[in-house]
Amino acid sequence: MFLRDEKGVPYKYYGRLKYLSHDNESEEPVYFKWQLLDWHLVQENLEVEFDDKEQDLYTAGSLLFSQNKPTKKSKGGDTVEEFNSKKSPDYAARDQANKALGDLGEELVLKHEIQNLIEKGRKDLSDRVLHTSRIEGDGAGYDIRSFDENGFTKYIEVKTTRGNINTDFYMSPREIKFSQLNKDNYFLYRVYDLDKHRNGEYFIVRGDVMEEFEIIPTSFRLSKK
Repeated sequence: MFLRDEKGVPYKYYGRLKYLSHDNESEEPVYFKWQLLDWHLVQENLEVEFDDKEQDLYTAGSLLFSQNKPTKKSKGGDTVEEFNSKKSPDYAARDQANKALGDLGEELVLKHEIQNLIEKGRKDLSDRVLHTSRIEGDGAGYDIRSFDENGFTKYIEVKTTRGNINTDFYMSPREIKFSQLNKDNYFLYRVYDLDKHRNGEYFIVRGDVMEEFEIIPTSFRLSKK
């Protein structure tokens, strides 16, 4: 959100901020909490201008850039759980509720897998790559069936966020179980830093997700006794 005058010129302001905390598990960007102590704008008649609407995310071209999976580091500040508990936005919940964002991530990975096989001279295998979740629904336990250049089957689950590499994400019990039963063929593609031009980065985790991530229960289903 930006503050501008009627001609589109940003307002200048002066004030004092007090550091409260920061998310110690994020790196680029790092999220800080500040308390505004006092401030003064040099102009009046404020007009509030918001960033581009969320649907602009799904326009223009698309690129994915491969990165190494994140590692935990010890540093000052709050943990993600502590930081989020202080009324910061729940980016993981937003991602979970945003079906269009999830669909876009799957489409980008699908395109990436097909193009990768074509570049490796396996057009025959690229024709067999299947967007399983679109054809069979979410019940399959994975999103995309693909192959490596040797014909090895890959079951791919895609999790997408506009947040950074350390943003939490949700998985269903079915998805977790599928990764355990098919760990030799299972690949989790974590797409992150996705921008409005459909450019983003990703890392891959292979095998049982229980061995790679901390599983945090978030809710329970209750049934009448």
